[in-house]
Amino acid sequence: TGGILSGVLRLNAPLSFGIMHIAPLITDFMKENPEVRIDIDLSDKRIDLIAEGFDLAIRIGTLQDSSLIAKKISTARQMPCASPDFIKKHGPINTAEDLNNVPGLVYANSRTPADWAYVTPDGKAGTVHVSQRLSATNGDVLRDAAIAGLGVVNLPTFLLFEAINDGTLIPLMVDHDWSELDIFAVYPKTTILPRRTRAFVDFMAWRFDKNPHWNQIKPKA
Repeated sequence: TGGILSGVLRLNAPLSFGIMHIAPLITDFMKENPEVRIDIDLSDKRIDLIAEGFDLAIRIGTLQDSSLIAKKISTARQMPCASPDFIKKHGPINTAEDLNNVPGLVYANSRTPADWAYVTPDGKAGTVHVSQRLSATNGDVLRDAAIAGLGVVNLPTFLLFEAINDGTLIPLMVDHDWSELDIFAVYPKTTILPRRTRAFVDFMAWRFDKNPHWNQIKPKA
């Protein structure tokens, strides 16, 4: 069924991803659909969509709630990074093992913030344990601390790609797989999904395609 989209879309999204990547998309969607109103809540805390009356949420990583429908809209790579200044002062970091006990800037909402798993190019799995210097529930804080030379960070590329591409952060062991995070749109199981919700999910999936811009890392030579 065609027709103009209208009504309110209540959306929850993680703070950093929401500001960097969902906010510009919302602007474009609302320009194309002037009758749609959007309420967005930005928080890294997992909320109960149904209890709190949200139509849609963006979730990154492992999904837990089976009462929701999930549509994968994109992916992001995890990548350890440090500033050129930190690497110069600390000494070269050429292997994953070199990260053991290095000052780490860690994401507190992770199940094992100071343990970073990886797979080498030849398929060997391992884990490094960093020394937890700064813990935060927000990735921007950690990225900026890494740029300031306080330690090594291991965050999704959607937070790091600009700093990597402009040379303020150096990616480490880029040939290793530091795990890939799936990005989902999740919504309650309902007999009829409002057209505005479906249209916004499709819009996100189109914009965040299978090879999103944040995964196209081009470090300065």
